[in-house]
Amino acid sequence: ENVRQPWLVAVMLACVGVVMLVADRRARLERTVASVGVLDAVLIGLAQACALVPGVSRSGATITVGLMRGLTRGDAARFAFLLGTPAFAGAALLKAPDLAEANGQLPELALGFATSALVGLAAIHFLLRLLRTRDLVPFVVYRFAVAALALAIGAVRVA
Repeated sequence: ENVRQPWLVAVMLACVGVVMLVADRRARLERTVASVGVLDAVLIGLAQACALVPGVSRSGATITVGLMRGLTRGDAARFAFLLGTPAFAGAALLKAPDLAEANGQLPELALGFATSALVGLAAIHFLLRLLRTRDLVPFVVYRFAVAALALAIGAVRVA
């Protein structure tokens, strides 16, 4: 429960934002997914595990480490989403027994699943296209804004 405090979320949002900005500015942007080796995969995977801390985004952390390892923005994002696929599939499998109990709601569940999958794929496609031509600054600004909001919420809760 203590790890979900607004101040901790705000600090992590801001800290990861700073790391993202530094990584983006210093990125060599010369490697592709095809050049990812075992060390790259392990480091990017460890970044994914850091997302267990509230305020650390899984995709933000993995893209940032990908940039630190010299990947292009687009390829860092592509690898980040490929790396997340087993986690997403595992979560879906864990929830599958709950779906079996949904008597008579299978059509609604199927429609919800299909809609979610299509919107998710569209969002990933948009993000991959965006990162081929843009830097991470809009995401950094977003993180700072949400960090400020989390601090404000925390201040209101305390008052």
